[in-house]
Amino acid sequence: MIVVDTSVAIKWVIAEDRRAEARLVLASGQMLHAPDLMLLEAANTLRRKVRAKLIGLDQMVAGFDLIRQSVGILTMRELIDDAISLSSELDHSIYDCSFLACARRIGSLLVTDDLVFLGKCRAGSYGVHVLGLTEVGDGGLERALEQVPYVDFFSSLEAD
Repeated sequence: MIVVDTSVAIKWVIAEDRRAEARLVLASGQMLHAPDLMLLEAANTLRRKVRAKLIGLDQMVAGFDLIRQSVGILTMRELIDDAISLSSELDHSIYDCSFLACARRIGSLLVTDDLVFLGKCRAGSYGVHVLGLTEVGDGGLERALEQVPYVDFFSSLEAD
């Protein structure tokens, strides 16, 4: 399982630096997850691209559909307490920390293209392996996934 943040997912549909690496994550065969906040961030980013006339409305809609269909969503209701705590510990936005909380909650790898956030995550011990998008290629994603112990998060929900 992999939690992707918006900086990764948006590259699936917009030609930006490290798009090939982002698409490797999408094509990895892993279950992809994110907090529901990601849908708002992605839609807003795509809308800004339309407004700047960098993409058309059709590309926005198709791109958003790809993101929505590719990622399993966890609600902020489940994540907000941990996101607040992490935000305080890292002195970083609750928005970004919700992705870290999501990865911690389901026991998965987190992939981001936000280098400031990546550095803060690596500076502490938060129980999550975080991979920068620049590290995905040349087997980096596979090596990172091997370091994440498998946790069947969804089976544990069924037991409750």
